[in-house]
Amino acid sequence: MNTSNIDYNTFEELCANNYRHVLSFVMSRVHNLQDAEDITQETFSRAYKAAYTPMEGKKPITWLCTIAYHIVVDRARHNKKSAAPIFISDLSTIAETDIAYAPDIDQSIYQRQEIQRVLKLMPDQYQRALILRAYYGYSFQKCASIENTTPATMKARYWRAIASFRKMYKSGEELAS
Repeated sequence: MNTSNIDYNTFEELCANNYRHVLSFVMSRVHNLQDAEDITQETFSRAYKAAYTPMEGKKPITWLCTIAYHIVVDRARHNKKSAAPIFISDLSTIAETDIAYAPDIDQSIYQRQEIQRVLKLMPDQYQRALILRAYYGYSFQKCASIENTTPATMKARYWRAIASFRKMYKSGEELAS
């Protein structure tokens, strides 16, 4: 690690100017705020270790997003190797942290609450199908092995769950009253 050539003020400015952009980029890939913040932090840590000095004519955000992308890919590979079964008790934790990045925090809180409300109204097997496939990104084969069923059954559950979720989410005001 060569940090002797780092201009700390320049690096601090790099972080301040690009943090939200990198976080937004990562959120668009992992859809989990806590993981996105961890990956963003690791991105800047790796950037610091690389002793990067912005080159004239090059945008630092491109370099930072490349680092972030590689971290996302590394974590996805690691998670697929160590997949653990999901239980309904995990739903509240997942729904509380799984929010889309939005500049307006009130909107993201509302979206999180709506997603959580709709998920809780759905049958357990639909909840698990959505979480395993949409949240964790598991293949139908992997989902089926976790749920002790066939891939065809898992596909049917997943597509029915999506249709049910969309219908319930769109009619949110009717269900809330």
